[in-house]
Amino acid sequence: MADESKEDRHLPASERRLQQAREEGQVARSRELGAAAVTAAMVVGLWVAGGAVLGSTGAILRAGLRFDQSTALSPERAMARLGDLSWAALATFGPLLLLLAVAAFLAAIALGGWNFTPKPLVPNFTRLSPLSGLGRLASAEAWIELAKAALKAVALAGTAAWFVWENLPAFSAAATAGNGGLVLAGETVGRAVVFLLGVLVALAAIDVPIVLYTHAKRLRMTPQEAKQEMKEMEGDPHVKARIRGLQRAVARRRMMAAVPKATVVVTNPTHYAVALEWHEGLRAPRVVAKGTGLVAERIKEIAREAGVALLEAPPLARALNRHVEIGGDVPPALYQAVAQVLAWVFQVKAAAGRGPQPEPPADVAVPPGLDPAEAAA
Repeated sequence: MADESKEDRHLPASERRLQQAREEGQVARSRELGAAAVTAAMVVGLWVAGGAVLGSTGAILRAGLRFDQSTALSPERAMARLGDLSWAALATFGPLLLLLAVAAFLAAIALGGWNFTPKPLVPNFTRLSPLSGLGRLASAEAWIELAKAALKAVALAGTAAWFVWENLPAFSAAATAGNGGLVLAGETVGRAVVFLLGVLVALAAIDVPIVLYTHAKRLRMTPQEAKQEMKEMEGDPHVKARIRGLQRAVARRRMMAAVPKATVVVTNPTHYAVALEWHEGLRAPRVVAKGTGLVAERIKEIAREAGVALLEAPPLARALNRHVEIGGDVPPALYQAVAQVLAWVFQVKAAAGRGPQPEPPADVAVPPGLDPAEAAA
């Protein structure tokens, strides 16, 4: 099963998996990019301020090697002098060291970004297992790291050997040039550093894509892991469907319980049924229940049992079902049509037991564009 899981890791990491990896301290980092950035910062720093650094260094050395007898015999004065020289050295090399630190920091966050988490500091005793250690040594990532280390050693050693061989005359001349030999040696060493910087930049250009690829490959997911993560984030689809079904059932029962309190039920007559409520204190007539098909039949059945008036007004029933949600007020565009229905209901109630019942309105029209049957036609 483990082999199948490894072979089946073809799905890219999700945002949640990437975030979890960052919390565990697993981010893309390139050592070669850091080495190239620090070396480049050193070259730039020495190129810009090398003369000043060299002059200050010479002054510090001269001041440190010249002292009188009283200073040599007085520990207090010697310590004070050492402190002054230390501050002078810090002022000389501090900006260069700060530049190197900034370069190292920027190179570290260039790929994976800023990430601070204490989890990598927590002891992981599983790493002490010899079997897991042997597994890591035989992994593909270990062989890749070994190949990169070998390539780096060969490239740097080869470049250094070639440079020394090509510049043997310059080194010989520097040894016999007296005071000018230091300048000549410095220029030669500077060229060597530039050549090595070129090698480091080339190694970084090779290492960065490899690091990004191996990091993405390490975080790949199996279809089962992706499915499980989806369930954890959004819930089990079967459970969610069951919950939605229960919610619909509860809402339907609540809706049916409101039908006996309705003022009138407007029907299609067979496809739609919409129960309306109106009494003093309401801002507008309200839809308390609606449905189609079997739900509509159930609404009409409950309305008959409760003595709620039913009126066949197909255009109005279709318009109310389409444009008004349960618990919503009738829109102003349908006020006139609903007023006709309510007027008939009140007439029926007023004439109850006193004589013939009033005829229901023969044609309850709705404004153009509100009846869904118009679009279908």
